[in-house]
Formats: sequence, C-alpha cells, structure tokens
Amino acid sequence: MKKVKMVALEQGQKSEANVQSTAQEQQKFVSVVTQRVDLFKKLLIGISLAVIGLVLILTITTTVCIVRSLARLNGSIVAIAETGDFTKTAEIRNDDEFAVTINAFNKLLDSFSRILAKVSESSGKLTGSSQGLTRTAQAIHSTTQEQSTSVGQVAAAAVEMSQTISMVSQNTSRIAQSATEARQLAACGADVVSQTGREVQEIARAVQESTVVMQTLNERSQQVGEIVDVIIEITDQTNLLALNAAIEAARAGDHGRGFAVVADEVRKLATSTAEATVGITERVKAIQADAAQAVTAMNKSLERVRLGVEHAGQAGDSLRQIVESVTSLQGMASEIATATVELSSTAEQISTDIVAIEKVSDETVKAAAAIAVESDALAGLSVELKTEISRFTHTGQQGPALPAKCVNPPDAGKLSWLKPSSNCAA
Repeated sequence: MKKVKMVALEQGQKSEANVQSTAQEQQKFVSVVTQRVDLFKKLLIGISLAVIGLVLILTITTTVCIVRSLARLNGSIVAIAETGDFTKTAEIRNDDEFAVTINAFNKLLDSFSRILAKVSESSGKLTGSSQGLTRTAQAIHSTTQEQSTSVGQVAAAAVEMSQTISMVSQNTSRIAQSATEARQLAACGADVVSQTGREVQEIARAVQESTVVMQTLNERSQQVGEIVDVIIEITDQTNLLALNAAIEAARAGDHGRGFAVVADEVRKLATSTAEATVGITERVKAIQADAAQAVTAMNKSLERVRLGVEHAGQAGDSLRQIVESVTSLQGMASEIATATVELSSTAEQISTDIVAIEKVSDETVKAAAAIAVESDALAGLSVELKTEISRFTHTGQQGPALPAKCVNPPDAGKLSWLKPSSNCAA
C-alpha cells in the first residue's frame, strides 16, 4: 500500500510538473496566437476596407452600365411610342443580362410588329368581308323583300285558289246532281222513245192495214165503175129499145097506144137510170180519186212512219248512249267532287304553310336588315381599326431605322454621373 501511495504520489508530482509545463506552453501559445489575431484583425480590416472600396467601385460601375442600358432601352421605347414604328430595335452593345433583356425586348417588338401586320392584313380583309357582307345582306334584304312580296301574292293566289276550288267542288256536286237528274230524265226519255217507237210501229201497221183497205176500196170502186158502165150500156140499149117500141106503137095506131105508153115509161126509167148512173159514175170517180189520193197519202204516211220508227230507234240508241255517257259523267263528277274536296283541303294546308312562310320571310327580312346594320357597323369598326393600325409602322412597311446610338433617359441630365461615357455617343 505504501508503495502504491508512493507511486501515486510520484505520479501526481510528475503530473503537476507536466501541467505546469503545459500551462507555460499554453501561455506562450496564447501569447503568440493573440499577436497573430491582432495582426489578422488589422489585416482583415485592411482587406475589408479594400473590398468595400472595390464593391463601391463595382457598384457604381454596374449602376452606370445598368442605367446606360436602361437609358438605351428607354430611349428605344420612347422612340417607338413617339413614332409608332415597331420595326425599330434597341441596340445591343454588351453581352450581359441586359443584352438578353434587350434581345427579348427586340423579339417582343418583332412579334408585336408581326401581330400588327397580321392584324392590319386581317382588318383589311375584315373591311372587304364586312363590305361584301353588307352588299350580301343588302342583296338578301332586297331578295327577301321580293320573296316576301311574292309569297304574299302566292298566299293571296292560294286563298283565291282555295275559294275557287271550293266553288268548283260545289259546282261539281251540282253537276253530279244534275247529271243524276239528266240520267234519270234520259232513261225516262229512252223509255218514252221506246214506247213511242212501239206505238209508231203499231201506227205503221195500222196505216199499212189502212193502205190495204184503201187499195181494196179502190179496187171495189173500179168494180163499181165497171158495173156502172154496164148499167149505162143497158140504159142506152133500153132507150134504143124504147125508141123502137114507140116507133112500132106509132105504126100500130090505136092498137099500139098502150104499148107506146109502156115504151115511154121505159124510156123515162132508162133516162132516170142513165142520169142516176151518171151521178154514180161521177161519185165513183170521185171515190176512186179520193181513194187514190188516200192510198198515196197512206204510202207517204207509211214511209214517214217507217222513217219515224227508224228515227225513234236512233233516238232510243242516242238516249241510251246519253244515259251511259251521263252515268260515266256522273261517276267522273263524283270523282272530281271527291278530288276537289281533297284538293281544297290541300289548298287550305298550302295556304296555311304559305302564311307561315310569309311570317318566316318577314322575320328573314328583319334579320337581313339587322345583318346589314351590323355589317355597316362592323365595316365602320374595321375602318377605325385600320386607321388606328396605320398609325404604327410594322413588318411589311418601310419605317425609319432606329439610329445606332445610346439614348439617354428623360431625366439623365439631372444626374451627371449617369451621363454616357465616351464610347456611347449621346
């Protein structure tokens, strides 16, 4: 234990000596470090002052360059705003961020110039199109007005046609009714003609029989004439015998006196008979003449009756044809009446459709007039747009070139340190 304590004591003494030695060395090191830190501080202050001066110089230089670049860009913007010439570009002198910005600005100007050119071209086309649209709208308006007038006339004509068709339908119905009545009358007439034909045929037979009777009567009268001739001849012979008897009685004297009286009476009777025979002869001749005339008249009547029968047959045939024609006419009239009723309904529908078309035409006229007004307004706006665009110079137009120089900003004169250097002309 004592050895341990002794060893520990020795070690503690050595450690203390080492600590003291280390403390001395640390003090020396701290002293050296302190000296070096002071030197570094002085050096750092000098460097800081140099850096601050350099930063100030760089800041001033950068600010001047920025202001100059901004002045050039601002000058280009002012020149474009004053002249309206978008073909001008800002000058790029340095290869820095502002050069990128100015290049982007120049591209923006070129794009805007192209847009203006397209807008100008489109406005010209729009003007032409609006003018053409105006002319088209006016033509449509005029044509639509004419169409509306024509549709009105067609509507009136359709109404008149509907009324006419209605009248035709009524007249056709009346014609059909009249045709029915005519058919009935014609049928009755055909029956009457047939009956008349039969009666005329009966009359013809009666006339023919009368003709036969008259011919028989004529023959009998001729026979009576022959008998009268015989009687006349007998009377002449009786007169001659009476004369001879009177002569013989006169010769006989008194004995023939009675015979003379008888002969005288016979002569008187013969004379009376002769006179009566003459009268009968005249009457028989008259009867023969009348019978001959009657036969002639009967023959003529028979011929006329024959013609009448023939004509009655023809009239019957004609009436039957009339009945057939009237029946056909009645059917056609019924079909026409039905067709005219359907046509009247169709005409009414057409009239209704035409009225609707007329309304649409009126609306089209109003719409065409509105289109014409809007087209005129659009043409006016396109002209105004073209006038406004013509104030600017863009791609496709000859505009004054932007001078290759640096343009000072409007307030650059107030800051002397912002004036351009010798390498950037004012």
